[in-house]
Parts: sequence; structure tokens; C-alpha cells
Amino acid sequence: MKILFDSFVLVMISVFLVMLGEVSFYKVGHIHFRPYQIPLLIAFSIVIFKFLMNRVKIQLRLSYFLSILLIILTIAISLFKAEYPLLTLKQLLLLSLYISIFLLIVNTCDSERKIILLHRIIIYGCFIATVYGFVMMIITNLPGVEREGGFIYNRPKSFFTEPNEFGQYLVFVFGYMFAEVVFRKKNTNRLIFWITFILILLLIVPNMSRGAWLACIVIIGFVFYFHNKFSVKKINIGKKVKVIFLMICFSILALLIASKYIVTNGTSVVDVISARVTSLFSGSDATSMIRFNNNLKAFNSMLENPFTGVGFGNAFTVIEKRIKDKEKENILREKRNQNDLIIDNKKKENILLPKVIGATSSNFLADIGMEIGILGLLSFIFFIVLVIIKAVIYIKRINNPYVVVVYVGALASFIGLIVNGITYSIHLLPFFWISAGVLSVRFKNE
Repeated sequence: MKILFDSFVLVMISVFLVMLGEVSFYKVGHIHFRPYQIPLLIAFSIVIFKFLMNRVKIQLRLSYFLSILLIILTIAISLFKAEYPLLTLKQLLLLSLYISIFLLIVNTCDSERKIILLHRIIIYGCFIATVYGFVMMIITNLPGVEREGGFIYNRPKSFFTEPNEFGQYLVFVFGYMFAEVVFRKKNTNRLIFWITFILILLLIVPNMSRGAWLACIVIIGFVFYFHNKFSVKKINIGKKVKVIFLMICFSILALLIASKYIVTNGTSVVDVISARVTSLFSGSDATSMIRFNNNLKAFNSMLENPFTGVGFGNAFTVIEKRIKDKEKENILREKRNQNDLIIDNKKKENILLPKVIGATSSNFLADIGMEIGILGLLSFIFFIVLVIIKAVIYIKRINNPYVVVVYVGALASFIGLIVNGITYSIHLLPFFWISAGVLSVRFKNE
């Protein structure tokens, strides 16, 4: 029983449960409670209690502390400008939860053994998510099953509500796994590892997230580069070509499986995915132009509100105002006309905490700049650069090759997520903060 109240064990359980994505065990209005949040909050409470009782010290470098503090302060300032301040508070609480997982990893994974265990937990969680995602991809594309959003087939999304979020999760884990492939150091059970790795390759193609595709390509290049100690001249071209060739073969296999088992209305899945790839270069895809225009809106909004932003989580009020001003006025007028000045909960909820908050620029940096201003954006960029630079310096000092694999994988994952973040927000999902936490761990004996 005592082990269940060990902070490190609780952190591992929490990291493992992030593979459940958008599964919620309880819901209050538009607020969902996820399984991974329970062990995370217990672990955080234990660490804080021990800190207050002077039993442990919370380890966090001053530079990290200042950058995170600036981010939180700029969010607090944006509260005064937010059209929906309750939404800003809700998103701030969510971000604080992710920052806490970063802090807990830094303070509990204080040995080589623990950091390798965390690496395994990330991959084992992905094993369950990818097996489920592959099975559901087949089931949801059987004849007679409705296609979501009018799409030609149901994209794999596993436990997540949105395929792009599942794509981001695959990017997150792919960094750790590809580092193991290239460095040939076995930190994980081989059978589970290869099943998971193959399923990632089989799912990432029909997932159709171009940001995830690009991120995986960047991860591959980065791991190869780092494997050769930053010297391009030392790269063994033969081995790299062999690995890339095998991955291309698996990707082609994914297309063949998709074409065989996914039922479409006359259009081949291969044609759909090919068109998706070529649209990156031809400019024929309308969503690319929409994202470009939304980025312009975000940039202009940031210049209009450089110090306060429009309120953390309030990007949709600029990008796509789903709740019309006229509708709000009608609700408020109805409220004034009632003798008891009470409106029903549904309408009140629409005014204070709107349900639709998904309309963003799809670029996490543009969203941050638009929502909390230029200072908040610079603080976030400073945090990212700080994590990367300090991690690169630290990796060069690690002697244990198995630990090097973990750190290179985490760094590849972190950079891949940043690339993915150009097309899908990453700061309000836990994966970015988990990899940042792994990269910021320093062992006790150092």
C-alpha cells in the first residue's frame, strides 16, 4: 500500500494514463476530469506537503522558474482583457496541471533507473493506445459505419476525440522509440517495442496529420544527426538508408492495409493520402490557406493587444466567433425581463463558459502571442530554448548509453512536438510538458 503513495510511482501511473487521451471519468459542464489527473494531483499534494514539512526540497533551476513565472503572470494579466474570464481561469488551471507534471518529473526521476523506467512507461502506454487505435480504425471503417464529418474514411484516433491529437501523441512517443532503434540500446521489452513501433508506422499514415508527418521526418533527421555527435561527415549512410527503407516499406504496407480494409465511396485511400501529400506543395488544399489566414489574424491581434492579449483560451473570439454578439444580447435582455433575474443554467453557461473553444490559428506560438501578448510569447519561447540548450549540454556529459537513449529520445520528441505545434496546439496537452520534464531531470549525484 505504501508504494501507491510514492510520488514517483504516482507520476509513472499518470504518464502511463495519458495514452487514454480524452477519456473522462467525470464531467461538470464543459469541464472533464481525466484518469491521469488523479495520480498526478495526489503526487503533487504529497510533494507539496513534504516541502512544507521541510522533508524535501523542490528542485527547479532559477531560469526555468522565472520563465514559467512570467508565463503565468502574463496569463493573469490577460484575464482583465478576456471576453470570457472564466474560460481563462479554466485554461490556466489546465496549464498549471501540465506544469505540475513537469515539476514532478524533475523532482521525482532523480536516478538513472527511474528515468529509464519512465521511458518504458511511455512506450508501454503507447502499446495499448496503438493496438486499440488500429482495431478501431478497422471497425469504424466497416461497410455501413457512418463517416465522421463527411470524410471519405474515419481517421484513426484511438482514445482521443480528435485524430490530430492522436497524431501528436504518436509523434510524442515516436521520438523515444526511434532513438532506441538507431542507438540499438534495449531499454524496453523487444516484443512490445516492435509491435508498438510497427503500429505507429501503420497508423501515422492514415491518420492524415501533415504536421505529424513533418514532425516524424524531423525526428528521424535529428536522431541520426545526434547519433553521430553532431558531425554530418560521420553519418553511416548505409545504415541510415536501411532504416529509412524499412520505414518506407512499412508506410507502403499501411497504405495497402488501409486500401484493403477501409471501405470508401469509390475513391481509393491511396489517392486521398497522395492528394494530401501533394497539396503541401501545390497549395490546392483549402485548409492550408485557412490556417495561413488564421495566423495573420492572430499576428494582427497580437499587435493590437501586445501587453494583454485577448485572454488565455479566448483565441476563438478572434479566429472564429461562434457565439454571436446578437445572441448574447438576446440572452441578457431575457434575463432583465425576468422578475427573479435568473436565467437557466444552459444560457448562463453559454455566456460565462462557452463550449466551443477549438477555433484557433492551429499554430501554438501564434495562439500564445494572440492570447497573452508579446511578453508571454517571448517567455514561452525562452522556456523552449532553455530546455533544448541545457539538454544538449547535459547529454554530452552522460556516460550511461542507455540513459543517453532516453535523453536523445526525449529531445527528439520535444523538437518533433514543436514542429507539430506549427499546425496543432501543443501547450495544452501533456506530451510537451512530459518531454520537457524528462529533459530537465538532473540526477542527485551530480
